[in-house]
Amino acid sequence: MTYVRWLVWLFLFSQGALAQVQHTSQVQHTSKAETDRFLLCARSLFQKPIYMTVVGPWFDAAMKCSSDREEVLHELQEREIAVFENDAAVLLVPERIQPNSGPYEIKWHKFDVQVQVGILDDSLPPGSRALSKDEQDQIAKVILNQALLPPLVPGFAHVTGDTGEMDLAVILDAHRFSPDTESIVTIFGSGDERLVYGELVHGVYRMLWDTPLLGPRVTISYQDVNGDGIPEIVARWTEMGGSVSYQAMAAFSRKGEELTRQEECSVSPVEEAAQFACAILGASVDLEKTSSGKYDMLVVPNYEMDPPEAERYTLVNGHYSLPIPVLTAVTPTHFSNRMLNGRLTLTGRNFIRDSEIRFIQTSGESSGHDQPREVRVKAEFVSTRELKVPVSDVLCCADSAGEWQIRVQNTSGHSESLLFHVEPAPGNLNGPATRKR
Repeated sequence: MTYVRWLVWLFLFSQGALAQVQHTSQVQHTSKAETDRFLLCARSLFQKPIYMTVVGPWFDAAMKCSSDREEVLHELQEREIAVFENDAAVLLVPERIQPNSGPYEIKWHKFDVQVQVGILDDSLPPGSRALSKDEQDQIAKVILNQALLPPLVPGFAHVTGDTGEMDLAVILDAHRFSPDTESIVTIFGSGDERLVYGELVHGVYRMLWDTPLLGPRVTISYQDVNGDGIPEIVARWTEMGGSVSYQAMAAFSRKGEELTRQEECSVSPVEEAAQFACAILGASVDLEKTSSGKYDMLVVPNYEMDPPEAERYTLVNGHYSLPIPVLTAVTPTHFSNRMLNGRLTLTGRNFIRDSEIRFIQTSGESSGHDQPREVRVKAEFVSTRELKVPVSDVLCCADSAGEWQIRVQNTSGHSESLLFHVEPAPGNLNGPATRKR
């Protein structure tokens, strides 16, 4: 994304500036991530902005945030998280990129954050206007004080002596969602970005909510996707999947609801899923207006598919989802270890490519464990009514005998489960007896 004007200024906040923030209690942080909980708590404790990086650290519920600064610093030290602090902010850095720590190490020991404030350089969306310099400065100050901060990108730091200088973009768009309300939609960040929403009333900006993290280089548009006469905010960006890039789309209501959040989100195992928006991904993702006046999302999941085979996400109770899969039959219902290379046939409806099949062992030799054994397998797509599933992952172990529940999962939800029975291996006298049906 390019911008009409860049106002580059050093991000300097004193303890007094943070103490003077007004209306903070009215701000809604829609992220439910434990990482963001800790970062907000630490900001209150340290009385200055607390940054993480695009490669972490991430926190879980075990990470406490006491009212004692030294206790928090000690807990960070135990987790091998470096704390860089200056008069303006604090930066938390995971072990693998710390100075002198390995191939990804940073080359500096001090940091500065340079805030770049501007407006969209592309043609403004219909209903938007250009903000003045004074308006931009006022809005940016509030956002930097109140919003969840996006992560910094140490790998792109400009190193001057012992200091790494990192950019932070605040890109503003003033848009009228209705005649009596001028909203400010902000793209906030220079790596993984987030949206910040507020309103400008009688020349005074009030921040209302911010989103979980999106991807890099977000673009925005406004579309009345649910047909109620009030536009939603549609964000688009590109996600990398190995050597292949995918389009990502997320839609937010004016109240901050994430209309596109899916039940299953694909993120790196080291990341916290709740910290990120759960966008709809595909080789292509497009909006299509329906006869009802609402918009469906048409998604071509991968580059091997033809556009006519696109999956259709529709608004159900205000959220985009695929039809929930329905599993009606599994054949055969009995398997043995002699059939290691066999496949199950699942029949039903609403099946999609890349469906996941979940096997959960409910009885048998492993049923005494604290958690039932669960195996997840990618299905071979035959049609929207039939899937083929290899069972080698289920029959891999000596304690596979017993009954398993099977269900079909897509990003929007899962089917009811059916039973599948694995007979004991020959000579296994302790295995459960085969039940006839």
